[in-house]
Amino acid sequence: MIIFKQKSKIILPMLLAISFVVPIAHATPVLLGIGNLPGAGSDLSGLTDTLESGVSANLLGGMGSGFAYAGNNTFLALPDRGPNALAYAGGSAVDNTTSYISRFHTISLSYSRQAPRYRSRLQLL
Repeated sequence: MIIFKQKSKIILPMLLAISFVVPIAHATPVLLGIGNLPGAGSDLSGLTDTLESGVSANLLGGMGSGFAYAGNNTFLALPDRGPNALAYAGGSAVDNTTSYISRFHTISLSYSRQAPRYRSRLQLL
């Protein structure tokens, strides 16, 4: 117990002194660019049929549920859960959900400098 008190008498003042010496970082977010992928576009799944609601099975759709950095300029995007529920014949028994096949998308995101801003480019891989 005595050793702990002695060490704390030395360590605490040192930490306090360091906290005053080390400058505080103030990171300000900077918008580098804006890009988009067409939400009504087709994905690269190769699906050619339609869902029960009549929506194309290869609809690119929303990718807000999951977005992960995979290294370099590559990101993985996870669509929400398929297209929004639209009423269709016989669909009320399953809350108008469809047999959407889960998938993920690989996206390339790159920037290029074009004064006075950056140009962003999104590409489905």
